[in-house]
Amino acid sequence: MRNWFSLILAANLLAPIGAACVAESIPKKDLTGRPTQRTGLLTDRLNKKQLQVWRAMEQIAGAKDQTGQPLYPSLHELYIWAQTSGFSIGIEMPQHESISPYEAAECVLEQTPSGMMPGLTIRIYVGVIDKARVERTESRANDFIPFLGLSGVARYCETLAHELTHARQWLTDPAYAQLLREQEALNTQFLELVHRKAKDNPTRRRKLELQHRLTELGNRIEASAISAEKQVWRELTSSPMI
Repeated sequence: MRNWFSLILAANLLAPIGAACVAESIPKKDLTGRPTQRTGLLTDRLNKKQLQVWRAMEQIAGAKDQTGQPLYPSLHELYIWAQTSGFSIGIEMPQHESISPYEAAECVLEQTPSGMMPGLTIRIYVGVIDKARVERTESRANDFIPFLGLSGVARYCETLAHELTHARQWLTDPAYAQLLREQEALNTQFLELVHRKAKDNPTRRRKLELQHRLTELGNRIEASAISAEKQVWRELTSSPMI
């Protein structure tokens, strides 16, 4: 989950950069009538205007210098992984706002038929990203401030890097998936205690324990995604093209 305000909150043939994922043209069923899984970054849920935004993001991800090397290697590597991983990663840009006014994007694990690889959806809330105010204050002089110095498509690319890092961990790292399951279970326990409105000491202690563990889990879950996002932000802000 990409929360720009608090920063706390987962080989097929190489598809060409800037082109639609090859898997999108595969029929939904094979010759035996069984469902055929499409893989890579799937953009069929985007409308015409959103698809133009996505193509502009792909142009940045695929940009190369005069020697043929990626201008934004970290973003490029994540994009290529997503296109060739063998997993289905749907891209959405919901026109409605996210649940939180600070939630720029989210990864949602999808239910897939038995025998198929797991897939997920990345939702990018461009309206939230566009409205995000960024400024460096004295108290945040040494902090990483998402989107600082960026606008428009470059901001969306920074967000995409964050979510693709989550996606790769979610789909390939069992230990990371276990952290997410623990977070979900403990969050459910915490909400039950909140709704119970009990004020006895054992309940208060348990709530504090859950809060502490949830904060710890949130930091661990977000660490790699924030690190990747920082690197992509450095690459984007150091480029004369952005």
